[in-house]
Amino acid sequence: MFPYKYTIIEISEGQEVGFKAIIPAFPNLYVLSDSPAELHETVKILVNEEIECLKSKNKKIPKADNAQKFSGTFTIRIKPELHKRISELAQSQNISTNKYMSDILERGIHRY
Repeated sequence: MFPYKYTIIEISEGQEVGFKAIIPAFPNLYVLSDSPAELHETVKILVNEEIECLKSKNKKIPKADNAQKFSGTFTIRIKPELHKRISELAQSQNISTNKYMSDILERGIHRY
């Protein structure tokens, strides 16, 4: 099993359709292909080449995604005015600010 997660996004320009991969562990890799199947293979090849390159330069290799654990909690800083507006919107729906933001983030992530 490939140890790094990635997302495939369909891209189109006019009549042409293609696919690109976003690999969070390797944000500098830009992978494009005409088909998802070809893209999967290209991602594996390019990631392995990038790992070899990093090793040869004695640079840090990103941890495999299956090695990273997530708590479900993170903190962000926002303007007080935005915080107030979010709180008001959550109250208007009779839910917590946390639930309100969780719902917004979940809906937004599906766009990617």
